[in-house]
Amino acid sequence: MSCFTGCSPRRQFLRGALLGAGALSLTACGGGRDSEDAGDDQDWTDIAPAESLPVGEAGIAEVGEHTLLVNRPDEDSVMVFSAVCPHEGCTVGMDEDRFECPCHGSQFEFTGERIAGPAPRGLTSYDAEISEGTIRARLT
Repeated sequence: MSCFTGCSPRRQFLRGALLGAGALSLTACGGGRDSEDAGDDQDWTDIAPAESLPVGEAGIAEVGEHTLLVNRPDEDSVMVFSAVCPHEGCTVGMDEDRFECPCHGSQFEFTGERIAGPAPRGLTSYDAEISEGTIRARLT
């Protein structure tokens, strides 16, 4: 299931939009593609409909056992990060203008780059894309 969390009313809308999109936590299928492409497609996990994450917004999604931080910087691209803090493994949350670890205060840009705190590096990123109106990522 996917659900988004955040702090502002705008973020609460996003959380609700993606909670409703939670049924999209399925592994993508090859559909009408040839068998050579179908193998690659099976590595992707659907996160949510692209329309549920407005351009310029970020949010948090729960997909299976993964907590993901998602940023949509423009119409055609999306960034997906692990919510596991590289400092001590706490679950990173979100503030108005950044991702933030509640345990020891590490802060990260919506691009995953470390801003401050004890984390030794930025967030772990996943390959991500918007395909056929769906935000999806390779979580392996």
